[in-house]
Amino acid sequence: MAIATQLRVSVLGDVTVVAGDRAIGVASLAGRQNRLLFAYLVVRHGRSVPRDELADALWADAPPATWEKALTVVASKVRAVLAEAGTDSSALTSARGCYRLDLPEGTWIDIVEAANTVDDAEAALHAGDLESAKERGELAESLARLPFLPGEDGVWVVARRRELEDVRVRALAVLSDASLQAGDAAGAATWAAQAVALEPFRETVYRRLMEASVAAGDRAEALRVYERCRRLLADELGAFPSPETEAVYRRLLAQPSGDGEDSSADGRPTTVRPRRAPLES
Repeated sequence: MAIATQLRVSVLGDVTVVAGDRAIGVASLAGRQNRLLFAYLVVRHGRSVPRDELADALWADAPPATWEKALTVVASKVRAVLAEAGTDSSALTSARGCYRLDLPEGTWIDIVEAANTVDDAEAALHAGDLESAKERGELAESLARLPFLPGEDGVWVVARRRELEDVRVRALAVLSDASLQAGDAAGAATWAAQAVALEPFRETVYRRLMEASVAAGDRAEALRVYERCRRLLADELGAFPSPETEAVYRRLLAQPSGDGEDSSADGRPTTVRPRRAPLES
């Protein structure tokens, strides 16, 4: 029995459509408005999108006077790309003032794959399947780190990038936790450090890095991570670390440290002293 050619649609990095081993509509998708409309419809595939919403996505606050006609022209170019990829006329439809994209069943879409895969990774971690958790986590992280429509700065583009950042942080959390549970403390710290760099105001990533650093035998680094978190919150937000973060910190202080001293970043011993707890509001 013949197997239908699967479409692979990417909106992360370059916007592309691949059918089998053929790249489809390369010239058309290189055009800015074609690329924007296609990407917008892909991230909302299976849903009807009002024409004026699409106009905002393409032209923001400055649509041309004849934007409805211009939108029809752009949509026809996107429809031609889909037709070249082997879809029928129902793939992109227009009715009741809306456009709707319905890609064929089995179409692989990178932005959807990233979100689904991080869900799978978290489920595998919860089930104790560390290998699957790491495998799915690495795939989700590799997809989510790709740029979404680089060079564009529309409100909807920025919002989608934030969602992708959240997917990536979740993937990094899975990778760090799975590595730690598998006995790879250094790997856990590496993944957690990437999450800190990506989301410096999210306290959970600092706690994860602190725990991984301790497991790797570097209590001094764990204390330095806490201090980075505390200073950032104080300097940028005028806030204290949360009780959860303070609890991890105080647990570190309570642990014996051999001679009572830890090495600082330059190798000199520094005595660790408890800090006064923040006042409750």
